[in-house]
Amino acid sequence: MSQTLRVFISATTSDLGACREATAAVLRKAQIFPIIQEELPASSDELKDVLMGTIASCDAVICLVGKVFGAKPADQPWPSHSYTQLEYFTARELGKPTFIFITHDSFLQPKQIEEPEKWKTAQDDQRCRLLSAHKCEWFNSVEDLRLQVAQLVRSLFDLVVQPVYYLHPPERPAFFVGRRFEFQQLDKVVPVVWTAFRRF
Repeated sequence: MSQTLRVFISATTSDLGACREATAAVLRKAQIFPIIQEELPASSDELKDVLMGTIASCDAVICLVGKVFGAKPADQPWPSHSYTQLEYFTARELGKPTFIFITHDSFLQPKQIEEPEKWKTAQDDQRCRLLSAHKCEWFNSVEDLRLQVAQLVRSLFDLVVQPVYYLHPPERPAFFVGRRFEFQQLDKVVPVVWTAFRRF
């Protein structure tokens, strides 16, 4: 039975909600199960447990990164990280394959979003860190992102090596046809040689 891939999608809702839904739609079409965490706890300790459990169950993480900082845990004093930044850090801590898509300057947000200047600076710094640490892909629209995620699908399937099952074992290679005696000798010699080799 083939394994269903699970991919966590991280994105701020206010500016990239449509992008997240478009990404999820592409994954579903490819029979990949998208994981979207709509609601997160306000407590930092509880949040860490939730993210660890959710992202640990996924095969990969897609981060959609815009210029909006977004929400953060209520009990974290400033300076702190946003929910999406914490999702990224959790993915890296767990060693999950992480794919970064960053909005181009030409990307048009659906609405004007006001945030404190220090939040904007923190998000700009995060974008710079991601660009220096990863091979990131730029996108300038929802449609552009949809096309790029579609190209990513093949790489996602490469993450899982599917076992090969034979209903009927394949026939012996032609080299051995008519060489039953030689084949029987080979069956006897190989285990003996392998056992001797392992002693070293």
